Amino acid sequence: MKHALIIFALLLFSCKHTQENKTTDKNESELVDAIPPENIRSYIHHVDPRDSLCLRDMKFAKAQIDSGRIVFTLQRGHGKFNTRQSKRLKQLCKRYNLTFGYDEITDGFESKYERTGCYGAVMDEAIEKKFGKDFKKNLIREADELIIANKDTVIDYECDIEPEIYGLESNRVIYLSAKELNIKKNKHWKSINLYLNVYIDKSGKQSGHQLILENTDNLNSEREKLFEIAIAELKKYQKCKPGEVLGKKVITENYVTVVFD
Repeated sequence: MKHALIIFALLLFSCKHTQENKTTDKNESELVDAIPPENIRSYIHHVDPRDSLCLRDMKFAKAQIDSGRIVFTLQRGHGKFNTRQSKRLKQLCKRYNLTFGYDEITDGFESKYERTGCYGAVMDEAIEKKFGKDFKKNLIREADELIIANKDTVIDYECDIEPEIYGLESNRVIYLSAKELNIKKNKHWKSINLYLNVYIDKSGKQSGHQLILENTDNLNSEREKLFEIAIAELKKYQKCKPGEVLGKKVITENYVTVVFD
């Protein structure tokens, strides 16, 4: 009888444990399914009340709209750049009494409930209500067409098809010997790096070079002395592929590092 009671107790514990595990699994599955991926334009109509970031951004956007200020936004930050159209969009927005600005995107949230992009989403709805569904997309395209027509310079990574300097590694770093140049070292006794903008024209040729000076040390005079040496080396890589915007070749600005070691 004693053994039978023990067996019965073990079976009861086992069944209860299995049932608890199943219940936990079910709840976890429901939690995952309850938070599907969602478009930000849809989200702003039923914001999680714990999302203080979105609620704050929406309140600010609505206050601006109520005061007569509608902002044409592009997203910037966290891997998004969108600066190539900014100059031309500022001009075009004036035509429609719009203000051009950026919706700053971040991944530095204070809680897991926060979502970014709500400010721009509210502004986008206001623009669509006033000017129509495809207005924003069409104005961005018009800005790109102005870039092409006015031969604006576009940063390499903002092209639809990025330019290429043939012969250089993908990180665009050139190493040159400094043994016979008597170059001063920085305070950490490290070699000098030259940071350059190399301009590539629509025909795929280098059309100019710009030295980017540093504010972290007192070696800019050394960099200026080395600039000509760096240009002479860069001219060995004359074969380039131009960048493209909307299928048209454009002038580009390309970042290159020259290390004297």
